[in-house]
Amino acid sequence: MSTTLLIFGIATIAMGQSVTPNEFHGFKLGTPLSNFLQKNQKTPENNSLQLFSNIRTTNMSLYVLRNQLTEGGDKIDISFFFYNDSLSVIRVAYKDKQSSKELIEALRNKFGDNGRVDDNIYTSPSSGASAIMKNLYWEKWACCILNLTSTDDVGSVYLTFAGKAAQVKIGNQELVNRQKRIN
Repeated sequence: MSTTLLIFGIATIAMGQSVTPNEFHGFKLGTPLSNFLQKNQKTPENNSLQLFSNIRTTNMSLYVLRNQLTEGGDKIDISFFFYNDSLSVIRVAYKDKQSSKELIEALRNKFGDNGRVDDNIYTSPSSGASAIMKNLYWEKWACCILNLTSTDDVGSVYLTFAGKAAQVKIGNQELVNRQKRIN
């Protein structure tokens, strides 16, 4: 299946550089915005994208490459979030609905068991339909977090790579902001 080919691509990239999930399709977490823009003439988009996970993108600039292809031929959109002009989150959204089972198995084979699972109910504002979104997190690396978001059945699948340092900074700032509102 094409999903498995995607993971082999991730594994190949990871083995060539390191064993951490910190890049996708040649885009590496930590890349300066100026380097990204030299190769990708894009304008920032409105950062209202919902990630369906605990990955934070507050105050990040968003750039999107639409209608890309995986090694297996799946159509994907790749979203790039920049925090302080550094690539801090890469989100891969599959355009066609699919089962996440093979992808989960391939990720576990490459990166080991995930450390945390969250289930959240998402209700579409347009249709009112509800779905359970499952999030699996691999967080054992000092540099980054890997997150797979999917529905239990055939449905939406998202793969997210996040820089841990930016996630900690944003989380701390959100905590300070909540404390200010309480006081």
